[in-house]
Amino acid sequence: MEMALDSTYNPEPFDLEAYIARYQVTSETRLQRLLFVAKNTTDYDVSREAYRMAERQLLENSNVRCYKDVFGDSTQKSGIAYDSAWVEETEIATQTSMETLEGRLSAAQAHLQKEAIRMAYLAIGEFSRQRGDLQQALRAVMRSRDYCTSRNQTGHVCLLVIELAMDTKNYQQVHDYVAKAEHSAIPGDNAFPLKLKVASGVAHLAEGRFKEAALQLTNIPVGDEYTAIGSSIASSEDVALYGTLSGLATLKRSQLQRLLETQANGFLDLVSPLRNALQLYCRADYPGCLRILNQLYPNLKLDMILSPFLDKLFENILQKSCIEYLKPYRKVDLVKMASIFSLTVDKLTSTLADLIGSGHIPYAQIDCLTHTLECESSVSLKHRQRDTKKKILAMEQNILNDTYAMMIRVSCMENDNNDRRKQSFVEYMDSDDDDRRVEPMEVAAGNPEDLY
Repeated sequence: MEMALDSTYNPEPFDLEAYIARYQVTSETRLQRLLFVAKNTTDYDVSREAYRMAERQLLENSNVRCYKDVFGDSTQKSGIAYDSAWVEETEIATQTSMETLEGRLSAAQAHLQKEAIRMAYLAIGEFSRQRGDLQQALRAVMRSRDYCTSRNQTGHVCLLVIELAMDTKNYQQVHDYVAKAEHSAIPGDNAFPLKLKVASGVAHLAEGRFKEAALQLTNIPVGDEYTAIGSSIASSEDVALYGTLSGLATLKRSQLQRLLETQANGFLDLVSPLRNALQLYCRADYPGCLRILNQLYPNLKLDMILSPFLDKLFENILQKSCIEYLKPYRKVDLVKMASIFSLTVDKLTSTLADLIGSGHIPYAQIDCLTHTLECESSVSLKHRQRDTKKKILAMEQNILNDTYAMMIRVSCMENDNNDRRKQSFVEYMDSDDDDRRVEPMEVAAGNPEDLY
């Protein structure tokens, strides 16, 4: 006997410590997510803690560029004062270190040592990345690819370019280098193809292409390699979260059921509330699924990848739920349906009108006076389609007949056939009776077939 799922999930307060611990301490992704949470949360304590954690990371990495952008304005961020002395001291030290790295690169180029040149470019890229100069880091890493001598080195450089392209939100470059990296697999690294799938799926989601993201992120096998994906782009929880939400918004119900059946190693256990929502959707409890999603909405809004498209994702899930809910019925009371879905009648009517207009609910009508929706039965629909087809065929034949008649008449007018026919008829009538007499056909009596 199956356990009854609880659709009255009570979301916990946003736990910043647990959320940010998923990512590498020095990664740009962690820093960007901290700043996004600090700017968009309505909880002052969470915002203050996020700014403090971001400041700590900036100071440890000597990221002067981002420190000046975030804390260099006149207003203090949650009581954090701008340290101008540290900025001046760090800028001098950074300039000295960069000159040293560039000197090593020049020496390697002078001796034409490919490996030394490659390592020098990678060192400059890593140094620039930690200091917040992502564009310079990207250029240096891309230059190092020209000096790679093995598939292992090429694959490693492609992953670095993908991570930097994600940090700079250059998603087209992510797709380009994912395609290149697929031909440069690192021998013995089982997590390499998984990293490429994660990068491609997250890039699709960040571009608003939900179905492509769902197909990529829900096809990641879960096993020992899954925890080795790394958290420089997205954590394991992010992959499960993005895959489940985009799947609910775009995939068919049969595909979602297959996802529940095939995941045996805890893919959805990383986000248990969404796992319950997915199970409720597959069991046709669409209101329960939507109830859990609405309760998760405030925390999901603090995700920098999901936030720009979260309303669109939720709208797509609502529309899919309405379509699936209406399939067994011919006539539905919109007041009761709105009560079940916890929506206003106007909101539900607007959603259904959009679905009817886009053809997702064919041959349906909404009666605004009685607040009902009536769908045409399949039998009457087939009869109406058959009658319409007959009318179309008859109309087609009439049009063809009229067209042929017009073509013949125009041809006759062009060749003056009408006047010639009139002239011959007048001459025929003016002729003598003997000329108009038709002689009988003489047929041999011995051959009666000649009569035909």
